[in-house]
Amino acid sequence: MNLRLRAALLLVYTLLSLAAGCSSSSKRGSASDNTSSQDILLERARSEDTPDAREYESLDGLYRKRNYDGLLKRSKTFLSKYPNSIFLDQVYNLRALAYIGQKQYQFAVFQLKKALELTQNEDVRNMASYNLAYVYFELGQVDQASRAIDQVKEDSLERPDRMKLHVLKAKIAKLRKDYESSTREILAALDQVSESQGSANIEPMLGFLDDSLEQVTNVGVLEGYLKQYQEAAGVDRLLYRIGTIHFSSGNRDQAKDYFQQLVTKFPNSRYYSAALDNIRKVDFQGVVNTTRVGVLLTLSGRSASAGYKALQGIELAFKIFQPAHASHQISLVVVDDQGEQERALAALDELYFKHHVVAVIGPLVSKLAEPVGKKAQELGLPLIALTQKEASGGDYVFNAALTPEMQVKELRRYAEHIGMKTFSLLSPKGRFGEIYTNAFWDEIESGEGSIRGHETYVEDETDFRSHVDKLVGLSETDARAREVEELRLLKAATPIKGHSKKFDRMFELKPIVDFQAVFIPDEPKALGQILPTFAYRDVEGIQFLGINTWNSPDLIARAGQFAEGAVFVDGFYAGSNLPSSKKFIEDYRQTFNSEPGLIEAMSYDAGHVVASLLKSDVRSRSEMKDRISRLRDFPGVTGKISYQSGHLTKRLVFLTVKNGRIEEIAFQ
Repeated sequence: MNLRLRAALLLVYTLLSLAAGCSSSSKRGSASDNTSSQDILLERARSEDTPDAREYESLDGLYRKRNYDGLLKRSKTFLSKYPNSIFLDQVYNLRALAYIGQKQYQFAVFQLKKALELTQNEDVRNMASYNLAYVYFELGQVDQASRAIDQVKEDSLERPDRMKLHVLKAKIAKLRKDYESSTREILAALDQVSESQGSANIEPMLGFLDDSLEQVTNVGVLEGYLKQYQEAAGVDRLLYRIGTIHFSSGNRDQAKDYFQQLVTKFPNSRYYSAALDNIRKVDFQGVVNTTRVGVLLTLSGRSASAGYKALQGIELAFKIFQPAHASHQISLVVVDDQGEQERALAALDELYFKHHVVAVIGPLVSKLAEPVGKKAQELGLPLIALTQKEASGGDYVFNAALTPEMQVKELRRYAEHIGMKTFSLLSPKGRFGEIYTNAFWDEIESGEGSIRGHETYVEDETDFRSHVDKLVGLSETDARAREVEELRLLKAATPIKGHSKKFDRMFELKPIVDFQAVFIPDEPKALGQILPTFAYRDVEGIQFLGINTWNSPDLIARAGQFAEGAVFVDGFYAGSNLPSSKKFIEDYRQTFNSEPGLIEAMSYDAGHVVASLLKSDVRSRSEMKDRISRLRDFPGVTGKISYQSGHLTKRLVFLTVKNGRIEEIAFQ
C-alpha cells in the first residue's frame, strides 16, 4: 500500500507557520487539518486487525486529541509489548511528535533516530528525516538540521509537502546566515503555493522573503532567481529588491525597467507606490539646475546655533555677501531640517524635485547622517555631509566632517613618529566615549601598538583617583601584598621625630606605569580634574593625547600647568600660519564680526569645493559626483583636501600646550 506521507506526517504538521513557529500543538498545525497520511495508516491498521494494529489506532487517536502525556505513557507499553510490530517505526515517530508538541525537542531526537533505524519505507524515512531536521532546527543545531533535511527526497513528495520542505530549508539557511539560500528556498516554497491556500496562509512566508531579500546584495543571483521563479508568489518583492539595488548603484535605467515590470504586473503589490516613486526619481534625474545648490541644516531647536555657524561658513564660500562676484550667479536654497529625520527626508525631496539642485551640503546633526545619506544615494544627488557620524550610502555621498576615526588615525601617526607604542585609555561612559574608545583601540591595534589599560567613568565625575589607581596598579593591594608588607616594615624601622603626610607617602605603593601615553576623549571640564590626578598619584613622564574638544581656552583655565605638553588634534586652528587659513579668518571677521571655529571652517571648505567645481561648467549631478571623487590637493582653509573612500580628507592640525598657551606643532 502506498504510504505517501504528505507533509503533515512529515508532521510538525503545518510545517512551520512562519508567524507562530512550528508546533503540532498549534491549532492550524494539528493533525486534524490534514489527515490523509494518518488515514492511510489507520486504514492499514484496521485491515490488519491485530492487537498491535488496534493499539496503534488508539495511540494515533491520543495524538489527534493532543493527549501527549497519555500517548507517551501508553506507547512505552507498546514498545515493550510489541517489539516486532510493523508499526514500531510509526510509534517512535508518534512519540517524537508528542515530545515536539510539548516543546521537549531534546527528547524527540532519540525517538526519530530509532524510527529511521527501524524503517524500510522511503516515505516513512522522509517523514522521520524531516521531523529530525525540524527538531535540530528548534535546538539551534544548524549543521545537524542541514544533514537531516538533505535526506528528504523531494521528488517523492506531493506539492503541499514540497512547499513545507522548502520553508524549513529556508529557515535553516537563514539561521546559518546564508541569506541567498534562504531567499532561494522560500521562493521555491512560494512557487508550490496553490490558489486554494489563500493569501493569509502565505503572508508569513512573504514576510520571511522580505527579511531575507534585505540581506542579499548580489543582483546577479537575484536576477537568476527571477528567471527560475517567474510564477511564484512574492515575485513583486524580488522585482523591487533588484530594482532598488540597481538604483542605489546608479544603474537608473535598469532600475526603472524592474520597477516598471512591478507596477505593470502587480498593481496590488505593497511595493507599488514605492516603485512608482522610484520611477519618478529616475525620470527626474535629468532635470537639474546647475546654478542651484541645496543647503540642509538644522536652523531651529537645540542645534540651531551650530546650524547657523555652518550656514555662515557656506555663505562665505559662495560669496553671498559680495553681489558683484561671479559666484553670486549661484543661488543657495536653504532648508531647515529641524533636526528631525522625517523633515530632513522631505526637505531632500523638495530640493531634488522642486528646486532641481545640483548638489546638497548638509546635514549637520549626526542622527540624520544615515537616513539622509541613503536617500541622497537613491536620488543620485551629490551630498557633502557635515555630520561627525559618517554618512554612508554610496558614491554620491561625501563626508567632510572631522570624524573620530580621522582624529585617532592622526594621533597614532604622531605617536609612531615619536616612538610611542604602549597606551592606556581613560574615557567617559556613554555613546561619545565608546565611539572614540573603540576607534582608538582599533587604530592602535591595527599597527604595532598595544593597549595596556582602559578605565571608564560616569558623566560629571569629580574624583578620578580610583580610575587612575586602577590604570597604574595602585588599587591592586592584594596582588601586591608583599610590597605593602615590605613598605610597612621599612616604615616601622625608620626613626622619625615627627609625623607628616609627606613621610607617610614615602612608604606608599609606587605606581606601575607600563604605558607611554594615555588617551582621554573628553572636554576641558573633566580634564581639569583628570590631568592633576595623574600628578597627584605620582604618575609622571607620560604623554596625554586628546581630541579636538581639547582645543579650547578652557583647557588652560581648568587644567593649567598639568596640561603642559599635551598633544591633541583639530580640523582648524585660528592661529594657523597657512595663507588660506589666514584669509578665511580675515574674511569671516569682516563679514560676520565674530571669530570662526571648526564648524564654520569645515562648512566653508565644503561650500568652497562645490562653488569651485561649478565654475568649471558642470552639466549634471553625476558629473558633479565624478568631479568631487577626483578631488586632489584642493586648497582648504586647514590644508589640502583630497577625496578618499567617501571622505574629503585632509591633514589635521597638531596642537600642544606650551607655556600656558595652545600652539601648533610643526608636524606633517
